[in-house]
Amino acid sequence: MSLKRMPIVPSDTITEEDAARKNMQRRRTLSYLIRATEQLIRTKGLQHVSSRMIGNIAGYSSSTIYSYFEDINELILFASIGYLRDYVHKLSEVGLKGLNSKEYYIQFTCLFTSSMFEHPDIFYNMFFGPHRDNFCSIIQEYYDLFPEELPDLPVELNSMVREGNLFQRHRHLVQKMIQDGYLPAENEERILNLVIRMQQSFLIDVRDQKEQDLQAVMARFTDLLHFILDK
Repeated sequence: MSLKRMPIVPSDTITEEDAARKNMQRRRTLSYLIRATEQLIRTKGLQHVSSRMIGNIAGYSSSTIYSYFEDINELILFASIGYLRDYVHKLSEVGLKGLNSKEYYIQFTCLFTSSMFEHPDIFYNMFFGPHRDNFCSIIQEYYDLFPEELPDLPVELNSMVREGNLFQRHRHLVQKMIQDGYLPAENEERILNLVIRMQQSFLIDVRDQKEQDLQAVMARFTDLLHFILDK
């Protein structure tokens, strides 16, 4: 479950104007809390965010957080989506036109993985953390609150950026490679599992500082990705 809903007032006791005002107030509160949390994550680090600190910056009591979110971890996850901002804009700027489906997938996957390595704690929490099963609905609600963060992307990229499930982010492009004859259909699940497990493994190493040369790590990841797709 994501975003707690405020108690519903019987429809015969509230006007459309009142409902619109309450909805606007709710969206404003959510926005303040999410932005305050993102500010704290960027300045203090993911591990040093508290409900009290969020409330102080947003101008609300810390208890307000629990009226809107399941727990502070869910709010942190909402705020972490802001870290996709740079990746989404890079994606809109990269020249993906003219690439075949295999080249497109490699470019897309490497760009996303590089962004993950830049902020390993954030991205690990997004896709492998305690609220990962709710991330699909969370990311949809986030972009409903902040639609300006989605540039004018092609339809297929727009839907992938809004996709919170890592397997589904990859699946569409893998299926396109299969349709174009670059991969046998029976390898779809193997490819998905290999690439995502590889992303997770590399991400853990970077997060735990077992790997500090990000350029070298990215080169190894890219080499392995080519190896998997060429088998």
